[in-house]
Amino acid sequence: MISTQWDVSEQEFDQIIENMQFQYFKWDTFVNGKLRIIPEAIVIDNEECKQAIALCKRVDKILGLLEDKLRHNRLALITLGIPERVADLILIEPPSTLQLTRYDLFRTEQGEWQLTEFNEDVPGGFNEAIGIPALLAQHCDQYSLEGCFSEKLLKALPDGQGATALMYATGYSDDLQHMAVLEKLLSEAGRESILCSPSQLRLHWGKPYINKTRISSIIRFYPGEWYGILPNYKVWKKALGKIPMLNPISRLIRQSKNLFALWNTNEMLEANDREFLHSVTPETIAFTEVSHRFLDFPKHDWVLKHAFGRMGDTVTMGLLSKDLEWEKAWKEAQKKPLEYTLQRRFDVEPLAFKNQTMYPTLGVYLINGEFAGFYSRTAETPFLTHEAYYVPTLVKLP
Repeated sequence: MISTQWDVSEQEFDQIIENMQFQYFKWDTFVNGKLRIIPEAIVIDNEECKQAIALCKRVDKILGLLEDKLRHNRLALITLGIPERVADLILIEPPSTLQLTRYDLFRTEQGEWQLTEFNEDVPGGFNEAIGIPALLAQHCDQYSLEGCFSEKLLKALPDGQGATALMYATGYSDDLQHMAVLEKLLSEAGRESILCSPSQLRLHWGKPYINKTRISSIIRFYPGEWYGILPNYKVWKKALGKIPMLNPISRLIRQSKNLFALWNTNEMLEANDREFLHSVTPETIAFTEVSHRFLDFPKHDWVLKHAFGRMGDTVTMGLLSKDLEWEKAWKEAQKKPLEYTLQRRFDVEPLAFKNQTMYPTLGVYLINGEFAGFYSRTAETPFLTHEAYYVPTLVKLP
């Protein structure tokens, strides 16, 4: 893995940024006053690309087996940090093959890939995954700029009588931008869609509607753990199974960071699968088992995580925290120990970019189990948040 600069002039770069903002609805190009798209890219060779995709597909297959074992076990769902009312929805939700996921791979200093979480519930990055390949392709003659996200997504959506409901948390503009770009994609493909909140779903004669629009499928960009507090919760209990949804609520099972602690049990996995997961994920311990052993977990070695934190908002990396911050996070976790987990920190291999050395992650999309492109980021510290920089992933041509 190396970095390279885009083969564009300053004027061309500015135009690409403007097009991302206005054609592909990338409204958060600036965060805290800094441009979060840089004119550089991660370059991997064809063999690295194949290895990363194969690793993610194998993880995906194993997680599917785990989901099947856990989806009908209410106690196991709650142990994963899933709220009780949401667990009750998962218990009645029928199995589904519909899936949109992204696995973020970190390269360690030992040259191995590591996965610290599985973005199985509402993974983002759609604006870049759709817009950048279209805008940058003409500048990448030496590389393959994988741009199959749009094609795979359209192919995955089931046909049906009605519109596709693009459901999102309507109080967040960064969620709206993801749905706006999908609305444009569906419109260009001749497919009707409607932007909405899951709270707008209703049933009329057993058929699902948003306002007066009959819907035939759902693309969900609303966190699954919030479904228990929806005002139309009872409608959702009746509607599950009546309409295909990408992603099903049961994907929360794979999203939970508490799931990693199951690698330590013998009954959940075949020996070879367990060994494989141990090799590609950091050591993880259920917080319920160690919540009163604060002194046994020196902060520079560990990361404390909420089961469903997103964008690093409920992650405390001991190495980057002051003593008081680490202690405060630990005490907060003690209040709801079922919702937290501990992961052993590992050293991320840094990568030299033009102006500084940073720490990248290679994001691999799978849609219905098939590779669907990249969404990669990099940051000044080995801890990625909403302030990370987006960097395209280029595959060097043979």
